[in-house]
Amino acid sequence: MKAHANNQSPRCARRGSVLVIVLWIAFGLVSLALYFANSMNFELRASDNRVCAMAADQAIEGAVRYLNYLVTAQVANGSNGVLLVLNNSLCQSVPVGEAHY
Repeated sequence: MKAHANNQSPRCARRGSVLVIVLWIAFGLVSLALYFANSMNFELRASDNRVCAMAADQAIEGAVRYLNYLVTAQVANGSNGVLLVLNNSLCQSVPVGEAHY
C-alpha cells in the first residue's frame, strides 16, 4: 500500500503546482486589465473636462460678441454718452451650444 501512495504523491504535487501557477497568471492578467481600465477611465474624464472647457470658452466668446454688438448698436444710434441699459436685452442664461452665459 505504501508503494502505491508514493507513486501518486509526486504526480499530485505537480498538478497542484501547475494549478497555483495558472492561478497566479490569471491573477496577473486580471490585475493588468483592471489597471488599464482605470487608466482609460481617467482618460475619459480628462477628455470630458477638455470638452467642457472648450464649451465654456465658446460661451464666453459668444457673450463678448453679444455685448460688443449691443455697444456697437447703441453707438450707431447716436446715444452720445448715455449708458447702456440691459433691461430690454437678453442677458441672463443665454444658451451658447450646451453652455450658458
